[in-house]
Amino acid sequence: MFKAGWSILAVLLLVMLASCSSKDNSEPAATLPEVQIIADGTELQVQSRTVAEYDESDSELFQSMVGAAGTADIPYIKLGSAVEVQLHGITPESYRMTEYILNPDGSLKYAPSPDQPPQQPMAMSFQEGAGAFILNPSPMASLSSQSADYEPGATIRGFRFVTNNAGKMKEYAFVLRSDATEKDK
Repeated sequence: MFKAGWSILAVLLLVMLASCSSKDNSEPAATLPEVQIIADGTELQVQSRTVAEYDESDSELFQSMVGAAGTADIPYIKLGSAVEVQLHGITPESYRMTEYILNPDGSLKYAPSPDQPPQQPMAMSFQEGAGAFILNPSPMASLSSQSADYEPGATIRGFRFVTNNAGKMKEYAFVLRSDATEKDK
């Protein structure tokens, strides 16, 4: 009787172990986003969409991010901080990172006009799926004539990262707050 009890217990343990180890592989594992932005130790929210063509005057993603968050909820990142762009599962043939100064509603403060040349992309290179740039003062941030724009953390900056892979373009957008200029040390 004692041997039979151990045998039954051993069989039940084997069945439990087998059922635990044969976990359904169709369940999605926790995956990282295609593009992850980390600035000064803070992971920034990224929104993305597929686009047919590059349109530097489109602020739809910025407006949805800023409007949903509210200005005070946008992370403040100190000038001089490293902003890291991590790519997960994508290797674009080409990319373009462009910066914008935004209004409190997420619209472009200095919208490009048709008679101006396109804005120059930011210089950045990738190694093993990661790239970075230093958050320097934006020359556009000093164009404002409103003194409130020069208060600490009052500059809302939007970044558009567009990837091109096999003719398919995808746009990733993120926003942060910073100072307009570096303070005297």
